[in-house]
Amino acid sequence: MIISSPLNSKISNPYSSHSLTLKSPPCSKSLYCAYANATPNSRVHRHRSLTTQGSDRPNTRFNNKDRNLSSNEQKLNSDNQDENELLLGEVQLENLDVDLMGLCEEGKVEEVIAYVGQGVPASYHLFGALLDSCGNLRSLEMGKRVHEFLRKSTFVSDSELNNKLIQMYGKCNNTRNARKVFDQMRERNLSSWHLMINGYAENGQGNDGLSLFEQMRKTGFPPSEETFVVVFAACASAEAVKEVFTYFDMMKNEYGIVPGIEHYLGVIEVLGRAGHLHEAEEFVERMPFDPTAEVWEALKIFSRIHGDLELEDRAEELLLDLDPSKTIADKIPLPPRKKQSATNMIEAKNRVSEYRCTELYKDKEYEKMKGLNGQMRVAGLPEVTCDGNQTYDKNPDFIFLLHCFYCWKCFE
Repeated sequence: MIISSPLNSKISNPYSSHSLTLKSPPCSKSLYCAYANATPNSRVHRHRSLTTQGSDRPNTRFNNKDRNLSSNEQKLNSDNQDENELLLGEVQLENLDVDLMGLCEEGKVEEVIAYVGQGVPASYHLFGALLDSCGNLRSLEMGKRVHEFLRKSTFVSDSELNNKLIQMYGKCNNTRNARKVFDQMRERNLSSWHLMINGYAENGQGNDGLSLFEQMRKTGFPPSEETFVVVFAACASAEAVKEVFTYFDMMKNEYGIVPGIEHYLGVIEVLGRAGHLHEAEEFVERMPFDPTAEVWEALKIFSRIHGDLELEDRAEELLLDLDPSKTIADKIPLPPRKKQSATNMIEAKNRVSEYRCTELYKDKEYEKMKGLNGQMRVAGLPEVTCDGNQTYDKNPDFIFLLHCFYCWKCFE
């Protein structure tokens, strides 16, 4: 493209690799001024018939820049504008002074997630803190959003963060997503197996946890002491009594692991949940060391759940000998009851009368007990009155179940 000019000069176009060479044939003065005053940042447009030789009238199409912009140049201008807005946004995000970790520690998890969603970068430690917070809050929705952010980050393949994902989904009662994360992990460590097995156990899927443990053994991962803790938890979830003794022997004989107090507590939990209280008591008596307060407390809890008050009394007495702080503040000592036979359950005045609670029951369970009085009179059991002097346990649900149990025994 050649345009007449008194001087030979080159004008660079910043949007193109082409240059304009101005030469000095005669041309219109106004046209010459327009080109002579051009700056390096000015846009210069090419037209097919731009030469003005033989004509004294300037080309008016050249002066109307907006209408003469080509489609390519318009697209280029739009791209430059979007790029400038993007750069401006990045500068604003960089200058944004937000302590995301501090907000997360303060419990403002939703606010942190909102900032990350707007483009504020999340660090490795922030992802870990967010996943822990979502798991502790049992917030599946927020946990899924953090998972999406992690997928788009550079930490997507990190084993520790994926382990936190498994743990978070397990706490949020979503073992399906936890297993997806587990199966998609490129590198699993021993903690990955533990968290997945424990997730199944905590969500009532103990059989799946035991199946995963067998898969772990086949892959060559040697179990550790912690492994058998979560395996016993899976056995308790599935009430797998036979399996827990099989794994207990396997731990000692096949892998040479000496059982600790946590393993004995795991076996007691399996037996206690299944209602095998006498077997649990015999297991405690065969322990190679003196039972701790945790052992007697667990035995006491399961005895109360299954209504074995004699074993509960014995476990509580041994518990208080080891840890007097476990005594109940509002419990009033009662005269010792005479020993009852195993077949005569109605002879005692009230086997449920164990604790005296100073608080009245005024909730739905109170109405349930009132309606149960007539049935208990027919059964020959003492009538229940819910006043401040009547002896009850603190938990009304427990009392209600125990009364139903005695009614069932009477009509058996």
